[in-house]
Amino acid sequence: NTLMGVIYRPTNISLDIGCKLNQELKLACRKCNATVVMGDFNMQVDWENQIGVGPQEREFVECLRDGFLEQLVLEPTREKAILDLVLCNEPDLIRELVVKEVVTII
Repeated sequence: NTLMGVIYRPTNISLDIGCKLNQELKLACRKCNATVVMGDFNMQVDWENQIGVGPQEREFVECLRDGFLEQLVLEPTREKAILDLVLCNEPDLIRELVVKEVVTII
């Protein structure tokens, strides 16, 4: 079975809410054969070295390791940061991932 989810994580959430998000991700990975979660996580992480800038980011990176989730976005999604993520514990499910510019309609 495969679980697909979408998450929006506001920028300044409490440590408690961040821990709950991590717990839900771990639970999803244990319950499903394949897990794909995507969305705007607003986390400052050096994805090349998998190092979080702050305590919430470090805990999040550890959570991804625990769930065998790979972060598949390889280019910046906002300015120079990768804030919008695609996480998957079966990366072969994702054939192509393209980052496009945001379109604003005025």
